[in-house]
Amino acid sequence: MKSNESKSSLEQERSRHSLTKIEEIQTKYRYCAKEYAEYVERLPANILMNGLGQALAQLLAASKRSSKNSPQDSSTEQEKLNKESPYYLLYRHLEEWLCEKNEYSPYYQTKEEYEDDKEIELLQALIRHDQRHYQLAQIEALQWLEWHKKLAITYLKAMDPEESTERDSHE
Repeated sequence: MKSNESKSSLEQERSRHSLTKIEEIQTKYRYCAKEYAEYVERLPANILMNGLGQALAQLLAASKRSSKNSPQDSSTEQEKLNKESPYYLLYRHLEEWLCEKNEYSPYYQTKEEYEDDKEIELLQALIRHDQRHYQLAQIEALQWLEWHKKLAITYLKAMDPEESTERDSHE
C-alpha cells in the first residue's frame, strides 16, 4: 500500500512540476509556445530512438542554431546557447526535474558536482555516471514527459503568441 501512495505522490509531483513549466511558457515565453509544444510532442520518440543523451545534445545544438538568427549575430554569439529558445527551455525544464526537483531521480542534487559547466549539468551527469543511472534517468524523463506532452498540447499548442490573455490585460 505504501508503494502505491508514493507512486501516486510521485505522479502528482511530475504533473505539478510540468504544469508549472507550462505556465512559465504561457506567461514569459508565449512567443515560442507553439514551437515548444511541438518539440515536447516529438521528444519522447526522439529519446526512444536515439537515447536520452543524444536527444538532450540535439536540444542544445538546436538552441545554438536558433541563436544564429538573433539580431546580435556575431561569431562569438553563434557558439553560445540561446537561453530564450524553446529548445533550451525544454532542456532546462527536464534538467530541473531530473537534477533539482525530483528526489527519486538518479541525478538529484548533482548541481554542486558540475561547477565547471552549470549550463549543461544534466548532460554532464549522464556522461559521468554509470549505465544504470542513465537508464533510470531515461525512464524518469519519459514518465515526466508523459505529463508534459499532455499539458503542452492542451495549453500551448493552439496558443497565439500575439494574443494577450484576459489576465494580462487586467494587470
